[in-house]
Amino acid sequence: MSHDFRLKSFYKPAYCNYCTDLLWGIMNQGYQCTVCNAISHDRCLMESRKMSCTVKSGGYRPLNFISNNKIKDPLTAAVKTGHEFKVKSYYKPTYCHQCSELLWGLMNQGYQCTVCNFVCHERCLSSLTVDCTHLLSEQITNPIGHTWISPKSSANKRKWCNVCRKKITGSAMYCKVCRRYAHKYCIGHELNNCKECSSTCTTKTDFDHHWIEGNLTSHAKCEMCTKPCFTDLCLTGFRCGWCGITLHSSCFNAFIKSDKCKSCDFRDLSHMILPPYCVSMPISQRTLQQDETLEAISSTSFHITVVPTINEEMLGDAQEPVLVFINGRSGGNQGIELINGFSRHLNPLQVYDLSAGGPLPGLYSFRNVSKYRVLVGGGDGTVGWVLSGLDFMKDHLKCPVPPCAVLPLGTGNDLARALKWGGGYTGEKVMQLLYAIEDADRQPFDRWNVKFKEDFQLISEAEGAVECKTVTMNNYLGIGLDAEIALDFHQAREDHPEKFNSRLHNKGVYLQLGVQKTFSRDTSAELHQVMALKVDDKFVSLPTGLKGIVLLNIESWGAGSEPWGSHIEEGFEKNTYSDGMLEVMGLSGPMHLGRIKSSLQNGIRIAQGTNISISFSSTLPVQVDGEAWQQTPCEIEVNLLEQRAIMLRKSPNQQRPSSR
Repeated sequence: MSHDFRLKSFYKPAYCNYCTDLLWGIMNQGYQCTVCNAISHDRCLMESRKMSCTVKSGGYRPLNFISNNKIKDPLTAAVKTGHEFKVKSYYKPTYCHQCSELLWGLMNQGYQCTVCNFVCHERCLSSLTVDCTHLLSEQITNPIGHTWISPKSSANKRKWCNVCRKKITGSAMYCKVCRRYAHKYCIGHELNNCKECSSTCTTKTDFDHHWIEGNLTSHAKCEMCTKPCFTDLCLTGFRCGWCGITLHSSCFNAFIKSDKCKSCDFRDLSHMILPPYCVSMPISQRTLQQDETLEAISSTSFHITVVPTINEEMLGDAQEPVLVFINGRSGGNQGIELINGFSRHLNPLQVYDLSAGGPLPGLYSFRNVSKYRVLVGGGDGTVGWVLSGLDFMKDHLKCPVPPCAVLPLGTGNDLARALKWGGGYTGEKVMQLLYAIEDADRQPFDRWNVKFKEDFQLISEAEGAVECKTVTMNNYLGIGLDAEIALDFHQAREDHPEKFNSRLHNKGVYLQLGVQKTFSRDTSAELHQVMALKVDDKFVSLPTGLKGIVLLNIESWGAGSEPWGSHIEEGFEKNTYSDGMLEVMGLSGPMHLGRIKSSLQNGIRIAQGTNISISFSSTLPVQVDGEAWQQTPCEIEVNLLEQRAIMLRKSPNQQRPSSR
């Protein structure tokens, strides 16, 4: 039976049966069949006539049956999603959470769920992809709680609450692991559906996508249709919390049914991430075994940390996960922000805050992994802390010398400068940092054993005795002038720690201390009068007038200065950190130190060698890698460690766009 279409004026929203678009206009907007009430645009009339005409009862419907005649009642079709929809009138612009298009009309423009506030067109009821919250709660088999933190105020702009689906206008919280946003008063109603970072199944090697609704990045593109899917008009769209792919809500069902929907392969991070199916955690319902806990003990603190177990057999040959250590107290708030950023992009079980237990828990969890990389975020002292942890754990690690990258968060950051990671963190995105680690060059790195042998015959009764000790040196060792300034800085920070929370302020204090030394009366003895130097079993005479002596392993010193210089001089070679030699350099005074800092002059070259011995007969300030103290008369022996470290040197050509 053919349609009997007649031109008609519609006084409330009506939609074309063929294209499902709204009929626009004030009068005579389209055509309606007098037999079955089918509606059509003028432009769709020829195609609409090809559709079969079936007599229907019930009179006029704003949205009639679409062209395939498969859906009998949109509200009935929406029941499977668990929503409780009611027709609603909106008095300000409102957008469909399914197709992200505007709800047009003057009254009764769309439907809204009375439980979760989901909003949609009537035509979208039959293709919903988002289940109601009460139905989602029943689908969770392994509840994982969220880790809520307060973001910067700027991070809340153009965000929508994942609980009440309303726009965030004031303070809010977000999960640092899966990046769900919520009002503070909505957190108690959020589902425990955070990313699953470990697995209870020891045989499954594939992993499903973890879908998170809404709040997509501005450059997001749909994996199905390749069109932009970002919108800040409502909570819509989906993002995988692991691989980062994004979808339109309207493309979600088609993607799930297509060949593109495979197990999550983590995309760009597949070589760096620790897959959850490789990780298992101790079961909380039973008593922990001894090898599942680690006690990190110091003189002032005691930590008991539950560590995950990693099954290396389930790691692929190409996978080399990154073990991340960040000092949360470094760089002001930068350390905490980076911990949150790496926890979001990687598996949180491979990211550790050094201020909460040190490096041993992380190293212990990776003890059975034969191939991995390490990223250390902090100052030079933090890097030395992690390298010392590797030395301590070397007999228990399958990979005792993993390649290490440095993320500079301290004040001087000389090691990071020498490895081309820069003098400080300048806000690079976490993905760019991970790309840089992936492209970095592996370099052998010399490390040195420094032994202090006390000469008790030279210590006066008034000065007393200091316990002999052995330390490991990575960067440099200083005696005299530069160590005295480092010691004054350390004492000032101990007296007022609240003031030393920025890199700029710390450098200002160093400058102030150097200026004070320049204009103050110098009463210290010249080093050639109290010190003897032996390099490779040969005595070396010290120049007169020396106020400081420095042993260099790297070319950077004093927050970026290069005191050894690059000029060619007979009897001396270029300074490198992998040549098995140390450079012995002298400082003549504060003015000389200032000229070195200003790159106007180099230090006084004295010697180069592998085995160095220094003895002095009076108490002098000493610093190793920035850690300074007063040292009583002793003999210092510096020898090359047999085990070199492997450091990651940033590649100058690394530049990849970030997709997340």
